Amino acid sequence: MKECDTILRGTVISMDENRHVYLDGYVAIKNGTIVSVGPSGDCQFKADEDLGGDGHIVLPGLINVHSHLVQGCMRGMADGTTYEERLFGFYYPMTGACDEERSYHASMPPILDLVLAGVTTTADDHFTHLHKRSIDGVLAATRDSGIRCRMARLTINDPDAVPDGFREDLDTGLAETERVKSEWEDENISVTASTIGITYCEPDQLIELWRWTDANNRQFDIHAPAVFDQKYLAARRGWKGGSFEWLDHVGILGPNLIAAHAQNLRPGEEKLIHDRGAAVALVPDMEQVLGLVSFNAKQFLE
Repeated sequence: MKECDTILRGTVISMDENRHVYLDGYVAIKNGTIVSVGPSGDCQFKADEDLGGDGHIVLPGLINVHSHLVQGCMRGMADGTTYEERLFGFYYPMTGACDEERSYHASMPPILDLVLAGVTTTADDHFTHLHKRSIDGVLAATRDSGIRCRMARLTINDPDAVPDGFREDLDTGLAETERVKSEWEDENISVTASTIGITYCEPDQLIELWRWTDANNRQFDIHAPAVFDQKYLAARRGWKGGSFEWLDHVGILGPNLIAAHAQNLRPGEEKLIHDRGAAVALVPDMEQVLGLVSFNAKQFLE
């Protein structure tokens, strides 16, 4: 028999390229690395730690592809309000009040919810920077919990969508992104730059934020279509097409872009996303909570 450190037993959902599922399976781990997976009857390993068995499921850690962890500070609030009432009456003031310590405590409950649900990696979009080290509190909470985090520091500055005090110029936003990156990146935390959506940032500066991600080989997160896109894209930007059509028009829509929500698309935009190699992060629970759209994933599956 070969030796390993730990054996996990149960129904093993391997997620390998052939999607093998072993109803009575095992996973052998040595020095923090999976060395063997298969049916229990074929296990050639022994270990000091043998865990699981009947009634257990063994599967890879889940990945949460979109969140705003600091918004744990407003859990249970804003029921029955419109989006703009929530944004200006709750999201901005509540998260804006979070300094580093408050951000740590606000983000820990949603982080622990993720961990308890089997999530081992989360993305996070952090967009309020009245306290520049608010984002540091969130990252400290992720590090203390042990969850992996891909943190996007969002720069926002459009006067119609962003209140006074919450706006940042491009130089400040990128300088802070570089600071966070240098202070926090390790094997479990990565940092990127972005903005909330097309209509939350001046167009030329949005393009520069994307260029930073391209130059640094990072993913570019964006809410698309963002709620204010329908309100401001045509009126203020002179753009009569859809959000993804605009992203493609300015050369941003491509393999390093991931769009949150991706609902209420114009005809043909789902094919445009596919053809450009971009990704979407569907957020069906938020569509239900916000009541903004009728969620439709079918358009991406056909």
